Amino acid sequence: MQKLIPPVLRGTIKPAFNPRLPLGLRRRWLELTSRAMLAPRDCRYEATTLGGRPAERVRAHAQLNRSVILYLHGGGYFMGSPRTHRAITGRLARLTGATVYVPEYRLAPEHAYPAQLQDALAAYRALLDHGVAAECIAVAGDSAGGHLALSLLLALREIGLPQPAAAVLLSPWADAGLDGESVERIGARDPMLTPKWARLTGADFRGGVEADDPRVHLLAADLTGLPPLRIEVGSNEILLSDAEGLCEAAEAVGVEVSFRRWDGYWHVFQVHAGLLRAAAESLEGIAAWLRERWA
Repeated sequence: MQKLIPPVLRGTIKPAFNPRLPLGLRRRWLELTSRAMLAPRDCRYEATTLGGRPAERVRAHAQLNRSVILYLHGGGYFMGSPRTHRAITGRLARLTGATVYVPEYRLAPEHAYPAQLQDALAAYRALLDHGVAAECIAVAGDSAGGHLALSLLLALREIGLPQPAAAVLLSPWADAGLDGESVERIGARDPMLTPKWARLTGADFRGGVEADDPRVHLLAADLTGLPPLRIEVGSNEILLSDAEGLCEAAEAVGVEVSFRRWDGYWHVFQVHAGLLRAAAESLEGIAAWLRERWA
């Protein structure tokens, strides 16, 4: 299965990242193709609101605990939704017993930075306002959602709100200029992303913010005081350097980091947990790590 999935991704998911196609078509394409990802059926996916934005609440039918995961979906900041990531959010709900909230934050290019950060911050504030203790919250995100999750942690520190117990970053984007060594080295071998698409999307997301601004170029940000981080990345993706750079930067300022590089795997391969043993193993390990942090 590990060898079969990348060619399928090139023919199905990768076209959704083609900047030459109309944006509306790319968004619908991703929504349709994501239905092939096997979302757990023993979970409830409920429409709700969080922080003034539409959101999805994901809960397993089994016994729930007090823990909450605020999951920020990927999609380059210009597509994706709670529905496209149910293969991950459903399994995290099932494996941890937590309630998972997935806000439908505003997308670029209609809404440039900092709209997405404002929505994520409003969602986190809403959890606190609803009586969820910060030590019971974990923040998680993949790809651009990983960038947003880390941006949220930095914003919480700056405004003095309590940090969550932990954060999980899957294949996180961190280098706003996409200048990492892996971008060109892996390039065309990445079965999902292309450097050209990633740079164009990053420019649309940033709006008038320069690529080297620490607010968006998170490898240049001061990560002091952040909660424990779990970072996972595939060896066959252009964002490998971003994940490795974040790990080094966080450890350099004393942040606890659990890092895993999955050799032979691709961008956010965890969405294939219903088909791929390594994807299921990754989410099982993340769930166990989160339970330790909540404890």
